[in-house]
Amino acid sequence: MAVPLTELNEVEHYHDTQLTSYEYGLYEDTGCEVSESCLDCPLPICKHDDIFWFKHYKRLARYTDIINALDKGTDTVENLAKKNNITTRTVFRLKRQVVDGKIDLQTLNDFSIIFNK
Repeated sequence: MAVPLTELNEVEHYHDTQLTSYEYGLYEDTGCEVSESCLDCPLPICKHDDIFWFKHYKRLARYTDIINALDKGTDTVENLAKKNNITTRTVFRLKRQVVDGKIDLQTLNDFSIIFNK
C-alpha cells in the first residue's frame, strides 16, 4: 500500500507503525541493534550520526569491569591483566584513557548493559 507523503515533520500512524516524514520522504522508525525504536534509544547519540563514536564505545564495552576498577583504583594493572587474560599494555592504554577523561563512564556502562547481556 502506498503511503502518501505528509507535511514536513508531521507524524502519522499507519497500521500501528510510527512513520515520520522528512524533506525527502517518509521514514519508518524501525530502530537498530541498540533499540527497537529510535525514540526509545538509551544512547545520547544515534549510532548513524557518529559511527566512529559508536564503534569506539562498543569495543570498550568488553572492558567495562576493568575500566571501572581503574577509575575507582580498586585493583592493580598487573592483577587486572592477569584476571582478564589481557596484556598489561592493554590495561595501561585503558588507564590512560580514563585518566585523560576520554571515556564517559556513564555511556560506557550503558553500552555494557546493551551489549554484554
